[in-house]
Amino acid sequence: MALVRLKLRMFIAFLLSSIVFFLFVWGITYLLQPYLPSFQIITVTQIPLIGLIPVIGQPLEQALIIFINAIMGPLFYPFIITIVFVLIQYFTGPSIVSRVMKLRYLKPGENTWLQGTVQELAQESNLPSPKVAISPVKEANAFTFGRSAKGATLAVTDGLLNTLNQNEVRGVIGHELGHVKHKDYIMITILSALPLLAYMVANVAFMSAYYSGGQGSSSKNNNAGTLIIIAGVLSLFVYFIFTIIVMSVSRTREFLADRFSATTTKNPKSLQSALVKISTNLAQSKGQAIGVRAFFIADPVNAKNEVEKLEERGLISDKQIAQTIAVGRQKNSFLSLNTLLSTHPPVYKRLENLSEIQKELRGVRQ
Repeated sequence: MALVRLKLRMFIAFLLSSIVFFLFVWGITYLLQPYLPSFQIITVTQIPLIGLIPVIGQPLEQALIIFINAIMGPLFYPFIITIVFVLIQYFTGPSIVSRVMKLRYLKPGENTWLQGTVQELAQESNLPSPKVAISPVKEANAFTFGRSAKGATLAVTDGLLNTLNQNEVRGVIGHELGHVKHKDYIMITILSALPLLAYMVANVAFMSAYYSGGQGSSSKNNNAGTLIIIAGVLSLFVYFIFTIIVMSVSRTREFLADRFSATTTKNPKSLQSALVKISTNLAQSKGQAIGVRAFFIADPVNAKNEVEKLEERGLISDKQIAQTIAVGRQKNSFLSLNTLLSTHPPVYKRLENLSEIQKELRGVRQ
């Protein structure tokens, strides 16, 4: 039931993004339509599909006409630039992450336990075994990236291997394979284009308003300048809304990956222990690769706000996990906005979620 709720949350976020995007484009172009003489590019007769929806009628026809004309007209260049940027990010992202994190790919026979564990869990999950790499970063973390399941790379840091025991590393590997299984990186790539487009429209609007200020003081110019500024403010507001939606999807995919790890390894406790140790390690660390934080299993930015210093040797006890949850609840009650804009859920919520999964697994065994 919990898995269904998480997937439903992802679907609602994607649907909401589509609706907001449509309304955003429609609203911007509706505001600027009187000042765009060559705006009408497509007519009702050129959209035969509209005839299949007679119940909705004229309002839908006009909305779709404005939307299509917007993409083909005034928003053409921002739209194309956004698509190009996303494609560049999609195709060059893996190499950029590899360089930033200074990855060293393991050769056959090197670190046989790590490679064997990845292959074992991948086979159990009916996934192609990803390439395995190690980053020399001292902070404990792990991440998976790639353009497809077949070309995925699963990377762990030296800090992770030095901080966690084998059971905990196994839980982390299961989490990272969850991202590959769900292909959530594709949705994140698509959704990340929406705030970028809104930001570009806002930037163009404010620049246009600035430069149009010196083109005379006629009533028409003044009205156009005012509407352009309104369009810019609206774009910034939509940018904020899109950012919240993207962050929400990012947090949801972490919950899904946690559940995947717990059910695959049959050991949620190990992942709980790993999350506490990783967050504690990050909270005590100074140098962090914040630019790729969304890829990590734990967020280095918010770690200091979430955990107390805990025992880092051996498996974390139930008492220590309960302590981390209690501290997290207390601190995050004052950090709701920070959580809203975070790429990862608060650690205490992930621990609570894993505790619930542990109860589910016990119920199944009994």
